[in-house]
Amino acid sequence: MTKKTISTIIATILAVTMAFSLSSCAYDYVQTAKNYTPFQGEEFAFAKTADCGTVTEKYVDSPEWKTRSGSGTEYVDLTGKLKGSGEEFVLTFSLTPIEGEKDMFFIEPSSLKFEGETRDAEQAAILLYYMYAAYSGGFGSVQEYLDSPDID
Repeated sequence: MTKKTISTIIATILAVTMAFSLSSCAYDYVQTAKNYTPFQGEEFAFAKTADCGTVTEKYVDSPEWKTRSGSGTEYVDLTGKLKGSGEEFVLTFSLTPIEGEKDMFFIEPSSLKFEGETRDAEQAAILLYYMYAAYSGGFGSVQEYLDSPDID
């Protein structure tokens, strides 16, 4: 897959967010983020799909999930180190209530803190995409996926 194709895919995920229904009145935003399953459309060639909790357990050392609130939107921060490289990051998901829909949210990656810099939603989605691509390909780490000769 070429980098141009990856950029197109990332643009697609940012354009289309997932609505997720919560089944109880006591919201568990962390569990909601862990249950999030991006990259489900036909444009994604992943052979396997999994939720964020499963994928991050495979590629993040000691993942920590924390909730914080901000002006009507809930945020869930995933903090950890990428397995294999040991690079620390904070991947933030935003959970925005859907107007007129009880207990429904738009969920999307919204920012990434990596190498001392805060990056935008596109960069957050790219990291998530790389984790899912590595998972789908059965790679032991994101770096192993990126070093694969099949990646341009």
